[in-house]
Amino acid sequence: MGELGSNQVTEEEFVTHEFDPFKDTTSTRLNQKTGFRGGAVGYLMSLERLQSGGEEVFDAPRMLMTGITDQTGHSATLDMWDLTRVNEVVFNADHENITCKEMWSNTPDIIENSSELDWYQGYCENLILFESQEQLKKIASASSLEIRVSTYAGYVDLDDDEEAVFQNSLKLFYNQVYDKSAFADELDEAKDASKRFAEAENDSSGCFIATAVYGTDSHPNLIVLRSFRDNFLSEYSLGQRFIKFYYKYGPNFALKVSSNKGLKLLFSGLVNLGVSIVKTFKIG
Repeated sequence: MGELGSNQVTEEEFVTHEFDPFKDTTSTRLNQKTGFRGGAVGYLMSLERLQSGGEEVFDAPRMLMTGITDQTGHSATLDMWDLTRVNEVVFNADHENITCKEMWSNTPDIIENSSELDWYQGYCENLILFESQEQLKKIASASSLEIRVSTYAGYVDLDDDEEAVFQNSLKLFYNQVYDKSAFADELDEAKDASKRFAEAENDSSGCFIATAVYGTDSHPNLIVLRSFRDNFLSEYSLGQRFIKFYYKYGPNFALKVSSNKGLKLLFSGLVNLGVSIVKTFKIG
């Protein structure tokens, strides 16, 4: 029996290659997303190289960027609609502006809603195209980097930490995809972050943030949280929606928690409070 939608996939430690023999295209993706926030909208960025040997030969470095609104009412979600739509990203690399345009011009959509509580969430997938491999290297090697994301409703400036995380990811992407000698002495932090991201995504327990807080997937409190998820949350439609949302965005946020002492301290208190409430009221 034939396989449905089967392409040839090759997994490496930091990148994944997917070959479509019918289109004669190969996509190579970094196994890590980086994220940032702009008000009530979160953005996830994924670096990719797309190559084609078909009728139209091309080799395009690009970035997939998804804008996702916070859960809120219908009218508030519509007010944030255009914040999820990106029209360009400008990298100020050593005081030189490098402008990368959005190519898809997608219309935002609803990712989830709850008629019971009247909350909605909008999202839009955007494609940012880099001009060349050399442009990537210039951004990755810049000693001074500022990043501005322009949307249809204004712009978002990344902070220093977010810019550093993105630049480290870009160095790892360039090293793994284009030149294994490039940035060879600068990749320890990026490799550690990528491994933590992969571990969070593959964590079968699904307790991504709690695992990041405790630094292990075998902490006794994780058993309490898994029981709460399996025996309480999963029994209700709202809980099921929360689990779905958490599994989608939890790994990337857990990566931020594990690498930021302030966030780890904050969520340590929240996680322990949650465990105490579950134990006290015997929920799940």
